[in-house]
Amino acid sequence: MKLRRRSAASILALGALAAIGLFPARSGAQRADVWTLKVAFVERIASFLTWPKDADLERPEHPFIWTFLGKTPLLSRAQTVYAHRRIQNHPVVIRTAEHASEIGPTHVLFIASTCKEDIGRIVARLGVAPVLTVADTPGMARRGVAVNLYEANDKIRFEINRSSLRRARIRASFRLLTLARIIPEPEP
Repeated sequence: MKLRRRSAASILALGALAAIGLFPARSGAQRADVWTLKVAFVERIASFLTWPKDADLERPEHPFIWTFLGKTPLLSRAQTVYAHRRIQNHPVVIRTAEHASEIGPTHVLFIASTCKEDIGRIVARLGVAPVLTVADTPGMARRGVAVNLYEANDKIRFEINRSSLRRARIRASFRLLTLARIIPEPEP
């Protein structure tokens, strides 16, 4: 029994390590693994965040809504991974939007690189809505996205724009912030 617990704990620890970027990213034919890791990153990051009450996540039967804006390979991975999994103990609903006007209520908005030119309008449109904005395009966190995934030294990492989290009224745990590259606040 003790051995089984250790094995299960080891598997969980490996999953957590993968989700925080301690395993190398892949290239070429293994690129699919990178997209799956990025999807896992978002789930892991969400587990260290607290949404405000008006996000309607207090009851477990309410869905956790994840919207993908634009075209990205992450969409198909998320649809596969979250067909039977939960985020913060909520069933996951995956939605798509081609334009910012189609976003609707959501908890996570993944903004594809195809939308990078519109990021200012997208962030302004969200205002103070409790939406975690996520991207994987260089410079997006500096432009107002709350979490940006990137690759460094063949590993997946993430950066956080604390101003964007505050605007969305989403609280990040200290543990999450110590793992992230923090984007400096703009000077007044």
